[in-house]
Order: sequence, then C-alpha cells, then structure tokens
Amino acid sequence: MVVPQEQVPALLNTEAQQMWARLTDILGQSDQQHWQACLPYTEAIKKVMLASPWCLQNWLVEPQLLDPQWFAQAYDKAGMHQELAEAMAEVNHEKQLAKALRVFRRRHQLRLVWRNTLRLCTSAELTQEVTNMADICIELALQWHYDQAVANWGQPQDAQGNPQHMVVLGMGKQGGRELNLSSDIDLIFAFPQLGETHGGKKSLANQQFFIRLGQRLIQTLDQTTVDGFVFRVDMRLRPYGESGALALHFAAMERYYEEQGREWERYALIKARVVAGDQQAGAELLETLRPFVYRRYLDYSAIESLRSLKQMIAVEVRRRGLDNNIKLGSGGIREVEFIAQALQLIRRGRDQRLPTPS
Repeated sequence: MVVPQEQVPALLNTEAQQMWARLTDILGQSDQQHWQACLPYTEAIKKVMLASPWCLQNWLVEPQLLDPQWFAQAYDKAGMHQELAEAMAEVNHEKQLAKALRVFRRRHQLRLVWRNTLRLCTSAELTQEVTNMADICIELALQWHYDQAVANWGQPQDAQGNPQHMVVLGMGKQGGRELNLSSDIDLIFAFPQLGETHGGKKSLANQQFFIRLGQRLIQTLDQTTVDGFVFRVDMRLRPYGESGALALHFAAMERYYEEQGREWERYALIKARVVAGDQQAGAELLETLRPFVYRRYLDYSAIESLRSLKQMIAVEVRRRGLDNNIKLGSGGIREVEFIAQALQLIRRGRDQRLPTPS
C-alpha cells in the first residue's frame, strides 16, 4: 500500500501535534508492535484526526482500532456480509446483537473516514460502501429479529398457509445508493397479505406481528448505547406519515397511493429500493406502485408539482437563512435532484431507458 506522504498544512500543524501527542501517550503504553507498525503512517493519521476528531476519540479508547493497512482496503458487499454474519453467529440476545452491529459499523466507519480523507476512494465508491453497510445491517438484524419473533409468536401466514416475510424499502439516499458518512436512513415496512400467525403460544394478526418486528428492528438500529448507534432511522415517508401504521400490507399500500398519494410521494418513490426482507415480494410491490409513480403518457404536470415543491423549499430556506447552503440553496444539490426527478416522472412511463434503483 502507498503511504500518503503529504505533510499536514502549517496552519494546522500545532493542532495536529497536540492530537498526535495524545494518541502516542496511549499507543506507547499499549502493544509496542502495533505502535511501531503505525509509525510509518504518522502524517496520514494526523490528517485523519484533523478531519475527524471522532476517529481520535475511538483510537484513544480502543487503540487496536487504529489499523492503517486494513483501513486502506476496499470492501465489497459480500465481504461485509460475511464479516457481520460471522460476528453474529453466536448472538443469542438483543444486547449482543446491538453490540455486534455497532462494533461492525464503527470498524467500517473508521475505515471509510480514512479512505475518504486520504482520497483512497472516489465519492461514488464511498457512498456505495456506506450503502452496502446499511443494507447488510438491516438485512441481518431483520433476519435475527424475524427468527426470534416466529419462535415467540408463530409464523405469519396468508389465507393459503404461505409464510409471510417483511419487505423493507429503502428510500432517499439509501434507495439511490447515495448514503454518506453521516446519513440517516429512510425506511418503509410492508408485508404481502393479511392473515395470522401459526405455531406460537398466542396467535397474532400479521399486521401486529410485523409492526412489532419493525419496532424491534428500529430499536436495534437507532437506539444509542454505550457503543453508539448503527443508523438513525426515519419512518416518516411511510403512508400516512407519523400517524400511519408502522407496517402495511401490499393492498393497503396500493390503495393509499391510488386514493391519497401526494405528488411529493411520487418523487420519494423514484428512489425506492428493496433493501432487506423478501426481495421477490418487494419487487412485485414496486411494480404494483409503478403506475402511481410513472404515468403512461408524457406527464408534464410533474413540472408544476416540482415548481410548487421548489417554492415551498425556497420559503423555508429564506426563513432559516440557508441561501448559500450547498444542499438547499439556489443551484444546490436539491435543485439538481429535482431536475433529474422531473425528467424521470415526465418520461419514465414511456421511456424504459431512464434508470431506476434495482
């Protein structure tokens, strides 16, 4: 691996030296072999600490987390999945699950901050890895909680006795594989059909089963413990928003969007992607919702809807004094997204070449 050789800028050198002194006090008292292995990366470590004091705090508490050679590596989704699955192999309690997920997330977050700060990856590679990390945490946490829920309450089934599984839709940045190092995750929970559980101590309606399952999943990911959190979870994009049920069956979701779906929800669903749970059922759900999102005709009404949304955001931006905000201000990220989304809404119903999350 090539060790970054650029020196810390002179204006930041004093602060960098102070951080380095704090770190060396800890490292020098720990494993000497580890300490010697880190020395060739002194300038790189200083740069990362300056960019992210959070990294320094983690290394002060757990010096072994500082691993420059490992930090430089890229991870594909399969590699991340295998690592977390192995870490969860002996998990048999929710507290153990929470710890395993947080340790996994912290390790890879440190690695990704290192790679990003030292320009060892592109922005696209960074957001892909962060998104993969989120997908895997949701998937494996959901599977663990589902197995526990079935053991307690029985297997949810439809009227024909077919097992039912949750579908987790990732929205926004996660759906678009654009998560950054500080992103929260926007989710929607769904399940195929109404019914009830079988084989448990007490039968539950499928909806109640999946609501409880969703609550446990959110708590596992979102709750702050001594090990931090995994991802902040936002469920407000679901049908009926905060006043709606945490999980709806497919027919209820389709009915909601047909009868009450608003224009901004069309924009939101452009990036919807099945991130965990029953992939096949999730694909069927998204196909069912497709007519709501994309019209078969050239939908120029989307432009007027876009204009209204933009005006609402502009009012809020001025109220909060965010005119120069790179995301919300004039010419910012949100406006670029609006232009791309408007083109998709206008033409995607007829032009299959326009991309969608998959």
